[in-house]
Amino acid sequence: MDNYTEETVMSNLFTFEKLVEFPLTSIIESSANGNNTTLNFLNEYCFANTNGKREAVKFVFYYDYVKGGAAQTMRVEIPIISLITIPYYTINSAQFEMGINILSWVDVSSKTWEQADESKNDKKLLAMLGPYESSSSKVDARSVESTQYSKVNTNMKVKMDVVSSDLPSGILQLLNVSSQGVEGHIAYDLKIKSNTSRLLMDKEAVPLSLTLVKNNDEFNDSASESDDIGLVPLTVTLVPNEKVELEKAFDKKITVDSGDIVGSSSIEKVQVLTNTSGEIKVTFHPTLKEVTNGFINVSSPLTSNIKIYFRILNHD
Repeated sequence: MDNYTEETVMSNLFTFEKLVEFPLTSIIESSANGNNTTLNFLNEYCFANTNGKREAVKFVFYYDYVKGGAAQTMRVEIPIISLITIPYYTINSAQFEMGINILSWVDVSSKTWEQADESKNDKKLLAMLGPYESSSSKVDARSVESTQYSKVNTNMKVKMDVVSSDLPSGILQLLNVSSQGVEGHIAYDLKIKSNTSRLLMDKEAVPLSLTLVKNNDEFNDSASESDDIGLVPLTVTLVPNEKVELEKAFDKKITVDSGDIVGSSSIEKVQVLTNTSGEIKVTFHPTLKEVTNGFINVSSPLTSNIKIYFRILNHD
């Protein structure tokens, strides 16, 4: 036997248990690699690191509509994970057929794996893969050459059934949360800023200043770059937390110091058209005889609403 033949034979020698073990190990490793592929897919296409936080990647689009006679833009966010098919496959069944030649018992405690008898404790069966013979007895004459080549070079027959499997419960929960995360936001070009977020009413005339500014938050990707705000109607409404008669808490209607009043004013509500700078200023007139608190709601068809907390102090 020449050196090449001897090396080839030795390289095909295994312990019997290893020959039986490695098909099973291959199946387990294939399943683990498949799971890693799915996780890598989710990490690459569905999530991203933003400012040190793991966030879902979203598909964002805009559409225009009319509400209350005013044109508005809606921004819609849909998590990518809820739009795509997640690749998840499992090995449903696997069959391995191989020819094994049992050679002899060997002493595995010896570096050279010398032949041993069955009385040895540290012994294992030495085996090698033999050519796998097909169970089919019919051979096409035209494929004799390829069949003979296959018989010489093939020593194992593998049949696997890989199927698209049900997603794990964790991924199903992730999809459920993502489907609930579909959000729509009105992409307002403007927003309201107040000179205070808490208005303490401790005197008979309490002013409140409101200004419209360009909206540069995360939902205004389509906002106009023009500095022209134009005239915008703002509605200012008193909403007390307690059941209190506003006529006892305020003795005068809300007055307008800056901007143009639209319609008529009342103790509870006033609508004001901003000036060319996008500003209005109104004044409340508490009696200081009723202790109450609540919110001042400021709204407009062209902006999101804001709420300003107010509290009236009793001076009696």
